[in-house]
Amino acid sequence: MRTRVTTLLRAAAAITLAASAMPLAAGAAAASQGGADDHKVTLCHRTNSENNPYVVITIDKAGVFKTGHDGHDEGGVYQPGDKANGVRWGDIIPAFDYYAGPQDETAGTLSHYDGLNNTAAGLDVLANGCQVPGEGEQPEPSGSLSGSCADDAFVVTGSTDEDGADDARFRLTIAGQAPVEVSGDFSKTVMADAGTVVTLEYQLGDGAWTSTGETITVTDCTPAQPTPATGAFGVACDTDGTANGVVTIGTLATHDNTGSYELRATPGVTTANVTTGQQIDVPLGAQLGLYFVPSSGPAYVVDTDTAPAACGGSTITPPPPATERGLSVVKSVSPTGPSTIGATLTYSLAVTTTGNAAQTNVTVSDVLPGYRTGTTSGTTTYVAGSATCSGSGTCTTAYDPTTHQVTWGLGTLPAGTSRSVSFRVTIDRPAASGGSIPGFDVVNVGVVGSDQVQPMTSNRVVTPVAAVEGVKMGRPGTSSGPGSVVQVLPHTGPGFRLGVTLGVAALLLLAGLGLVSLPVARRRS
Repeated sequence: MRTRVTTLLRAAAAITLAASAMPLAAGAAAASQGGADDHKVTLCHRTNSENNPYVVITIDKAGVFKTGHDGHDEGGVYQPGDKANGVRWGDIIPAFDYYAGPQDETAGTLSHYDGLNNTAAGLDVLANGCQVPGEGEQPEPSGSLSGSCADDAFVVTGSTDEDGADDARFRLTIAGQAPVEVSGDFSKTVMADAGTVVTLEYQLGDGAWTSTGETITVTDCTPAQPTPATGAFGVACDTDGTANGVVTIGTLATHDNTGSYELRATPGVTTANVTTGQQIDVPLGAQLGLYFVPSSGPAYVVDTDTAPAACGGSTITPPPPATERGLSVVKSVSPTGPSTIGATLTYSLAVTTTGNAAQTNVTVSDVLPGYRTGTTSGTTTYVAGSATCSGSGTCTTAYDPTTHQVTWGLGTLPAGTSRSVSFRVTIDRPAASGGSIPGFDVVNVGVVGSDQVQPMTSNRVVTPVAAVEGVKMGRPGTSSGPGSVVQVLPHTGPGFRLGVTLGVAALLLLAGLGLVSLPVARRRS
């Protein structure tokens, strides 16, 4: 691995070569080395090093003959693996014109030297500062990337390898976002749309950012909704002649739900924990329902039927069905998935009255995220006037800033009625700790009740908010939105770039001339 000094000397030599040897096309090799009155020629002098097979030297044209460079025809242009395979390679010397002696120069008589290894491959090496293309003396940092969903967010994990470089930096580039610096073994949560490509890049010193070739594509981490449970049953007269019906339970499928099934007979009793193939006696004329009872949330019907009104000569007039009332509430948030500080969330609660009778004074309430007792959540701010109702009927709304509670009055709802209410909040910025804000969740549930049904809570809705790793001050006079990271950059106007360019070019040219003047004595092997 070359030191920084070696790199600078090579760069200086490359500038010297470029000044005297460009363009190095096969048809212009002689011109590239100057006219006949230019006594110098730049060539690639072979070494015995696998890592550095050539060095740049500029010598008098006569030296090609006097010091025997034209006799270094041990082989062709260096190829990777030559030394390991015992293959010798030779110098690379471009073609040039020269005066064989003072008399020829006085008479203007030119001689021509065809060059050594003066091929397209050789000229490519010469034009590349005598560095074989693909045989980098610079390190080639690398790394690895992988990704997976965790807590409804896409997480990129990986590692970096400096390959011996002491000034290598790495970053993840994400379309439409600021790059994220990484090092060593890392894990980063990426808030981006599915299909977004994340690339691992490296930089050596102040050089350009270069891709390592490692990429990963963001996938959708929105949790799938559970598939509803299914089931069926059949009902017929009991074959033993008794005056009752019998239910036979068919195939039950719980899919990705957890819970149990029960058969409800009206009038009659509820049979819990029923299984496929089970037979259950039921009253004649009974209204039958097969329900799935999840481990959390309300039960729901998967099949219904009616028992025969007469069996074995007996008949029954069923009494009117008992009054049943129930409420269900399902909460949702838009947009779904991860969010950011300052974003607006819209919460909706879908309320349905179940059973066979109306309910009065149906009331929905919701305490803003961050203020509900017993729930850990990032805080939010209510968007004034955002509480609304959908559907026809009574709708009164109120917001109490002391308790941070939104309330909707829906009045009387008949059985089987559905109404929806909604409101909006903005996500508050928490206090920073040590210059950064850790990630957090915004958690919300709602409550519904009536004069006939005790209050019940909805499902829990969680919106993750990514961590903010640091905030730097931007250039005076600039601004950015919430969660932005801005950085002060040095002035790089035309005058500044021209001065730096001329200064660096002069220093490198002096270094190149110094390198040329050094005696080159490399033992040939």
